[in-house]
Amino acid sequence: MITAPKPEKRKWMRRNQNVSLGLLLDVLARSRGRNGGRMRYVQVGANNGKLADPLFQHTAAGAFSAILIEPSPRYFTSLANRYARNDDVVTINVGIADEEGEMTLYQLAPEYEEAFPGWARGCASMIREELVQALSKTGPVKDEMVLATPVPVVRLDRILEEHEALEAEMLVIDVEGFEANVFRSVDLSIFRPHVILFEYTHLKDEDATAIHAQLNAAHYRMWVMRSDIVAIHKDWLPPHLEDVFGIMNIAEWGDDTTSD
Repeated sequence: MITAPKPEKRKWMRRNQNVSLGLLLDVLARSRGRNGGRMRYVQVGANNGKLADPLFQHTAAGAFSAILIEPSPRYFTSLANRYARNDDVVTINVGIADEEGEMTLYQLAPEYEEAFPGWARGCASMIREELVQALSKTGPVKDEMVLATPVPVVRLDRILEEHEALEAEMLVIDVEGFEANVFRSVDLSIFRPHVILFEYTHLKDEDATAIHAQLNAAHYRMWVMRSDIVAIHKDWLPPHLEDVFGIMNIAEWGDDTTSD
């Protein structure tokens, strides 16, 4: 079984991971896309478009075109306003799941935001327990602090087809424990981005095993960087990036997290 990585505690290793991820994003921002223009990415769980977003600076500077997906009506308003004048960024107010319909999104109620650190405003999940666990790091969480909002959900492959984004070069997923469900909503033999970036800190072992198997079958190699897994398709992986990851001691996911 493949387990989720453990967060890195060594400061020098966290620094190396930050540098390596930054280098990867810089390479992507300076590379040509499949259509000869800028690279395009799809982000599931875009929040307000800026909070804890590793791609914000590049996107705001015009280095990428993007499809940004956010289910929270409140966060989506900020996201849409942020990119209202950018024709190269499409914003979509919907959730992603493997079955289409309606689900409940859980997030911190607005009237309690001042009682929590800023990062808490970026927490929203289709899994209530994941949200409560994250918020509990700062103290007890009362029921009234959790806002439950019904939201429409669709499959990611539907979004990709409707917006002609099957050739997008990157996929970013930040959904607080709902990652496996998002991965089940897309066929990676059809949609083959160069890079997939997703958070691992909420992954259960069975979900980690399923995601690792799906990515491995689709010919991706996977590295652990900060709180994310970076999966790079073997057909695109530049040799100099692989060399840098080795020099910086960036661990491949699965090498030291595999158990019987």
